[in-house]
Amino acid sequence: MRVACRTTVAAVLLCLASHAHSTSGLQETERKPAAPLVLTNDRATGSFPISPETLAAAPRTLSVSISKVTNPEKTPFEVLVYLSVRRAAPAEPHKILIGNFSLYPPDHAAGFLLSTSQAFQKLQADGASAKSLKVRLLVEIKRIHEDKPWTPIAITVPPPKWRDD
Repeated sequence: MRVACRTTVAAVLLCLASHAHSTSGLQETERKPAAPLVLTNDRATGSFPISPETLAAAPRTLSVSISKVTNPEKTPFEVLVYLSVRRAAPAEPHKILIGNFSLYPPDHAAGFLLSTSQAFQKLQADGASAKSLKVRLLVEIKRIHEDKPWTPIAITVPPPKWRDD
């Protein structure tokens, strides 16, 4: 009798563990990772969602990488990264600069670490609540020499990683 009881308890525990594992897998697949951005001379901005948990945690560092660059004429450009805050639907989003960087040489991929402390402080000073606002991470490319026309450029930006170190 004791062996049968132990076997039943073990089977129930195994079933519960299996159900918990399959449920957590569903929750992870429901939150699909953001797709990489492809910014071009014709489409110079793009954005990534920022979760309310990330906003509440206000991580100190953001790791941004450029995984692919197509810039045959080696036109110098900069990449600007902002917190983009939308307060009301028809209004333009308010941008808070996190940081900027440029590639050297301008046709080589690279990675960068940006401090986010000041941007999150400004977000808080503006009275922004993580629950009441839609905040996105906006990435924009601009020509360094504004007086010269764009040449064909394309960069791929994978979803950045928030870090607290």
